[in-house]
Amino acid sequence: MSVLSIPIKNVDIKDNLAWMNEFATEQLLACSVSKLRQDRHKHRGLPYAKIGRSVRYKLIDVQAYLDRCKITPLQ
Repeated sequence: MSVLSIPIKNVDIKDNLAWMNEFATEQLLACSVSKLRQDRHKHRGLPYAKIGRSVRYKLIDVQAYLDRCKITPLQ
């Protein structure tokens, strides 16, 4: 299943400039919110923006992160 075909609540995945909260990012990456929080605390993982107590991830950054993690097997 393509990343762009995963339905995410309240996020227009056709808009690469869309910002997602950590719960939508959790769905997209299939990881826990606590993992995202640990990564932020340890200054690793995805780039993010913080507005007050709200954390947002840019969809295009999440896609770039997944592309960097892609493993292509040798043939």
